[in-house]
Amino acid sequence: MNQRRRRIKILFTIYTVLMVYLLFLQRIGDSAGMAFSAWVCASVNLIPGRTIFNLIRGAWNGWYYRGSTTLLRFALINNLGNIVLFLPLGCFLPALWKTQRRWVWFVLTATGIILLVETLQLLTMLGSWDMDDLILNVLGATLGFHIWRRGQRRKNPEI
Repeated sequence: MNQRRRRIKILFTIYTVLMVYLLFLQRIGDSAGMAFSAWVCASVNLIPGRTIFNLIRGAWNGWYYRGSTTLLRFALINNLGNIVLFLPLGCFLPALWKTQRRWVWFVLTATGIILLVETLQLLTMLGSWDMDDLILNVLGATLGFHIWRRGQRRKNPEI
């Protein structure tokens, strides 16, 4: 294994550990003694756009009517954070595995990983299962994939 590939594997491992920490270990369950079935009912959003637009609407109302930027910051951190956190995944997967350099395989793999994360957050009661998180996370990974691909094309224009 060459030095470059070894460095990429080390960085991917660090990224994975940080993501596990951010998505699971630093969180405190929000369940407050709820039954699991009640938790699931309260924590699942299957409607695309619901969370994103509710956050934006709340941020706009908070700023426009009260001059508060608290909700605006929260909306930006939540929505942009969901994109930015998964950008590196879009770079690491194709850099480490040749099969991930094909668009279809990459999207299927990234979506599968993100579905697993969302489901584990729900099952461990350390987060919700939100369709908007899935959309934003896949968007972030896809942007990372395109950044990686553009970098490869600069190095080798024949790709």
